[in-house]
Amino acid sequence: MLRVTLALLAISTVAAAQETWGGLRFGMTEAETQEALKGRTTRSIREDKHEQPLNPPGAYAPIQVTDVKVEVLSGSANLIFSEQTKRLIEVYVSFKLDQSDSPTSRAGYATSLQDSLTKKYGKPLLDYHCDATGIVCTATWQTAEQEIELRAIRSGLPPRQAPMMIGISYALPKKTDL
Repeated sequence: MLRVTLALLAISTVAAAQETWGGLRFGMTEAETQEALKGRTTRSIREDKHEQPLNPPGAYAPIQVTDVKVEVLSGSANLIFSEQTKRLIEVYVSFKLDQSDSPTSRAGYATSLQDSLTKKYGKPLLDYHCDATGIVCTATWQTAEQEIELRAIRSGLPPRQAPMMIGISYALPKKTDL
């Protein structure tokens, strides 16, 4: 029994020490994330109900990094914490696309991000695919330390191939608790 407890403690320590997006580590407290983000532009979103996550249940987003730049896209990253443990469990990076860009350009952004994630994390666990409506398209990568999901949200109006918003979620693998 003691060996099992020590093994679980060791696994939790390793999971908490794994680096995710932007030099952050899962399991950090709010104070630790603020320290790690020194030099980045952040804002408090704790009281902004529109910025709070719907999933996972029992999660909250107190901090948003507002100076996110990936390739040609500018966006923000919400840091999501467990209500129970008060520790970082997910980073959600989002990009609202300029609707003045052509549909082809907007579709190209999702493809470019997918290619970049594939270069970094290898072949996706779930290849890029769209739901039955064609509005939400996703691809998922998984490493031992994290699950990465690329999500492109399209307009319900034609042309559906043109994303309106793109998000990338960096989270602990589904079976890991902090």
